[in-house]
Amino acid sequence: MHRVVPQYLLKEHISIENELIVESNEIKYLGVYFDSNLNFKKHIHTITCKINRLVGIFWKCRDLNIKTKLTMYHSLAASQINYGIIIWGSQLALNIIGDSSLNLARIPDNLDCLEVARKKNIRAIHRVPLRKKVDENNYIYTTTSPLFKDKNILKLKDVYYLHLALFAYDCVNGNVPEYFVNYLLTADTFCQRNLRSSNEQNQMNLLYFRFPNLMTTCKSIKIAAACLWNQLPHNIKSINNSKNIFKNEVRKWFISQY
Repeated sequence: MHRVVPQYLLKEHISIENELIVESNEIKYLGVYFDSNLNFKKHIHTITCKINRLVGIFWKCRDLNIKTKLTMYHSLAASQINYGIIIWGSQLALNIIGDSSLNLARIPDNLDCLEVARKKNIRAIHRVPLRKKVDENNYIYTTTSPLFKDKNILKLKDVYYLHLALFAYDCVNGNVPEYFVNYLLTADTFCQRNLRSSNEQNQMNLLYFRFPNLMTTCKSIKIAAACLWNQLPHNIKSINNSKNIFKNEVRKWFISQY
């Protein structure tokens, strides 16, 4: 079609040495599928398909104990979710701005299929059906929150929040490349006049960010990481001697809300 009626097509294209190069809607870069609208639907769909394949395996592996199944889950499923989630999961950042209760944040529509796939895996690992029979005519739907809490597994939104917190931790403690040295700055850098003896310590643990005018700007890592850091408890933000300790404390804080 580009050779016959290129003027009627909206896609951009160029010609080099009589070879027509057509604009692509998506491209895979470092294992992440980027599309023209940056909604990462292709990447999310790809991960969801990979995770859904494990559901039947977990249900059929009756002889494997839960510990072995969890090892399989973390190596085959969780690794796929953790990789690059701070980029392709940026739609979750819309829940952070102006929301003081992260545990009540909703899952965006484009990520809902992935969260459903994770819940199916957790149910299959524990062999807990979606509906449990109460009597002959009544059924109740089982919840997955106790299963996540029991095995210390974060929900999808909290996985994204955890990676944001780790990024903010690295920026605050100078464990980032030179480009990100001044990427996140403390609030006292911009609010020297507002410091008081009573709240000086709290101000020192806050990161500065300007409230965005556009909703799409909320998905910026710079804004999302700063806003999430400010919502963490003060005792967690004060940890600066070990990243692993900080990570474990943040994980415990999220799971305690299940």
